[in-house]
Formats: sequence, structure tokens, C-alpha cells
Amino acid sequence: MRIAALALALLAACGGGVDGVGRLRFVNRPPVTLVNDRKPIRPPSFDQPGLVQYYFRTSVAAPATAALRVRPHRLARDVNSLGQVPDSTWFVNRAARITPDDIRRGPGDGRPDMGGPWRVDGIKVGGAAIGVTVKDARDDRFIVKFDEKGFPETESSADVIVQRLMWGLGYNVPLNDVVDFPCDKLVLADDAKVEDRAGHERRMTQADLDRFLELVRPPSGRCRALSSKFIDGKPLGGIDPLGVRDDDPNDTVAHEDRRVLRGQRLLFSWVVHTDVKQQNTFTAWDEGGRHLVHYFLDFGSALGVYARVERLIYMGHRTAWGLSAGFKSLASLGLWVPPWERRLPQPTFRGVGFFDSASYDPAHWMTHYRWAPFDSADRFDDYWAAVLLLTLTPEHIRAAVEAGHYSDPRATDYVTRVLLERRAIAARWALSRVAPFEDFAAEEAGGRLSLCFEDLWTRHRFGSAGATAYRARSFDFGGRPLGGVAQQSPDGSRVCLGGLTIGSDHDDYTIVEIAARGADREVPPIYVHLARDRAGRLAVIGIDRR
Repeated sequence: MRIAALALALLAACGGGVDGVGRLRFVNRPPVTLVNDRKPIRPPSFDQPGLVQYYFRTSVAAPATAALRVRPHRLARDVNSLGQVPDSTWFVNRAARITPDDIRRGPGDGRPDMGGPWRVDGIKVGGAAIGVTVKDARDDRFIVKFDEKGFPETESSADVIVQRLMWGLGYNVPLNDVVDFPCDKLVLADDAKVEDRAGHERRMTQADLDRFLELVRPPSGRCRALSSKFIDGKPLGGIDPLGVRDDDPNDTVAHEDRRVLRGQRLLFSWVVHTDVKQQNTFTAWDEGGRHLVHYFLDFGSALGVYARVERLIYMGHRTAWGLSAGFKSLASLGLWVPPWERRLPQPTFRGVGFFDSASYDPAHWMTHYRWAPFDSADRFDDYWAAVLLLTLTPEHIRAAVEAGHYSDPRATDYVTRVLLERRAIAARWALSRVAPFEDFAAEEAGGRLSLCFEDLWTRHRFGSAGATAYRARSFDFGGRPLGGVAQQSPDGSRVCLGGLTIGSDHDDYTIVEIAARGADREVPPIYVHLARDRAGRLAVIGIDRR
């Protein structure tokens, strides 16, 4: 199916109908699981704005324009009839089928060949990253980044840990690994260049390389760094947070309307990846398939590393501008103290940033600079991300942290524990705002319908088993009630509501309304749409969460 038709072809409106059920009807076909956005195209041109231009557009111009424009909120448009994101050049549904060992290994080996010298052909000094570009004995090209002096194991560990987690959750990431090597493995390449702060390029000398090595060489003579293999294909710049690429006919859903990007708000809040910007994404033209592939990268400031290294303790709590906090402090004559300035003492384990769960509030978490897809994110996007997040087990998360190679086992234990605590906080918040029901299955007996599902709230122990009462009733295609009510208060997370009447027209189209109420929650309604498939079985063809 063409991506341009993904959201619209699955949904249709019918005339009439009951207000409670709504007018939404789904086309009777299996939900889309793969988007055809790999149609061959000519390689587009590189397109990347400068940082000043980018920040002005995304933090000033675009928000001002949006404030003056009256437009209703738009639901995500890259989803199928079940509210899920199909596989595409943006995302692959792999979380449910990978093992902890898969997470530990990641998408591939990001280490240069260890058998020969690494020929340095470029140096980057400045900002948070200090690094070189090298070619190994296989002529593969890598970026080798070093931790800032005084903060060993911080950025290198954080980058690999978050890279492993994002890959496990389904995103495209570069091949990154922590490497330990003799510092003198770095040698000058014949064609090496160096760029000064004004952007002027000149031939690199041995003296340039020696000065650089003095910055990163420890007394032991062995260097620890992050290696990141250059992404295959022609580089085309980063992902624009607004609109689509005009030179890519496969890109037909505005980026701010993509759940795969909106849902990252919750995922990035989990790992405190605040440095979200176009320059930390990457689009490449795949030379084999002749289509574009979209990547996410540069996670070294996550896990509280940015806050620790740069002493920006407000990270995750406000944007770089901090206007609201500034006004509050001014109005109170300095008596109002921001909550992030009252945060608990941080661990001093080697490599660990300002990373905790006590100060985590997913409802109010913020990136350092505005990112348009996050401004558009709603509770349905957060719910999708939370379900995805809960697919990873504690063993998966532990494996990702182990891939960061902290030298202190206490750091590994601490970061794993905080990630699990933050995951529970994020998931509880997201699941509390919609009906957290998944894994629907329909069965027929005696001409009646039984609909079963899993309540994630109970499965993940956010509420007590048996404390929730479920109630269901069915409607036909026109929205008319069919009679009969099913109720149950099960002791576990699997719920089955039977004895429901089946519709009699439009392939026996049946809408089941499920409501739930418990001592600790009242769940918004959910409408499950079913119709007979080609084999004559009633199948779930769509889910309408309210």
C-alpha cells in the first residue's frame, strides 16, 4: 500500500450513527504492517540549515506562526487501523522478537579493525565532543569520540546505552561501540585535513595530531572512546521537524504528524535525551535500494551526562530559554526555587551523569530546544510509546547498560535500576490516560461473540488484580445497539467478555464498546471494530481509542 494512502485508506466515514459509537468505520482488510516507502528515486541534494538558522526557525518563527494560526489538533497519520506504526524506512517493529543478547550486540560491530593503525584524516575539537575521523585497515571510515577531560566514561557509555535501547525499540541508529586501544594506534593520514573555528580547512600536520593526542591521552597510554561507523549511503542532512522532504516522493506524511517521531517524546524523556535537533538526526540515500533511510544519533549527552558535564542541572525540566522559570523567580523576588535546584544528591560513580527517578515527571519533561513533533504529541502517541517501552524486559535493559562498559559495576547497577524506575513512571502516566487494552482476540460460540484482551495496567502491576470491573456492549455498522451486556471482574490481566451480539450487515460489522472502572482508575472508553475476513472469521480490523 502506498504511504500516501496509509492513514486515509484504512478509515472511512458512514452517514448516521450513534454519537457514543461515533461515525468512524474501518475498511474491512488486515491492518497494514509494512509501508511501501522504498520506491527507487534519484539521489536528492544535501539539505541542512546552520544551527543559528535552525534554532530561530524552530524556537521562534514556527511557534509564533503556530500561535497565530487556528488549527485543530491532528492525530498521528503514519499509523495503521490498530494505532500501531508499521515497518518503514523510519522504524522497524523489532522489540518483541529480539533477545537481551541482541540488545547487547546492537545492530552491528561499530569498532574499527583492531589489527592495524587508524589513519586520522580529520579532527574535531570544540563543543561537547572531542574526536577524530579515521580509516582502519579495511578502509572503513569511523568517527572516534573521546570523553571530556575530567568526565571519563560519561558520553561514550551514555551514547552506546541509548543507541542500543533505541535500536531495540525499532529506530535506525549508527553502528556504535565503546573501544579501548593504545593511543599510538592513531597515525596521521596522508590526506588529513583540519578545520579551524572559522570553518577554514588546511592540511593537517603531525604537530596538530600530537596536540590533539595530548588532550585525550591518559597516563596509561591507552585510550577509551566511542567509535561510530560512517552510515552507508549518500548523506542528505538531518530530519526536518516540520513538513516533508519535497525531493522525496516517498515522504508524504508531515514529520510533525508522525507517531514514530511524536512518540519519541516519552522515549527520550525516559533516557533524558534532551539534545534533540535536526543536526542529531541523519538521512541517507541507500545506494542499493535507491531510497532514503532515516537515522537518530548522538546520544552522548543523554542519561544526565549533559547536566553533569555542562553543569546545566535544569536539563529535562525547562528549555534553554527558561522564560517561565525566569518570570516566576522575578515575580517572587527570588523566593521561588526551581524544583531542579532542589534535586537529590547525585551518585558519584565513574561515568554516571545527573540521572535519577525521584525528579522525573514525564508530563512536564522538556527538550533543550523545541522539537515540533513533540509539540504535536498527544496521549495516544505517548500510549504507543509506553506499550513499546514495556515490551523490553529488565534483562533487555540490563544488557543495553552492560554494552556501555562502565568500569565500576555499581554504575551498571545504578543506571539499570534508574532506567527501570523511570520506565515504570513513564508507563504508568501514559497508560492512565487511555484504555490500556491490547492483544485482542475474538471467538464465536452459539452465534455470540466473545472478545478477549490483555489489560496492561494489571499485567504490569500498576493496579490490583480483581479491582477493575469491565463492561461491554455491541453495535452494528450503523451504530445501533444490538442488545446484551457483558461484564467481568477477573483476577488476572486477561479479560474475556462473552455473550455479545454480532452485527448482521457489512460483513457482520460489529463494534464493541468496552468500559472499565476500578477503585484506582476510571478508564476512557475504547471501541473495537470487527468484521468477517475472507475465511469467514470475525477479525479485529480497527481500534478507536477515546
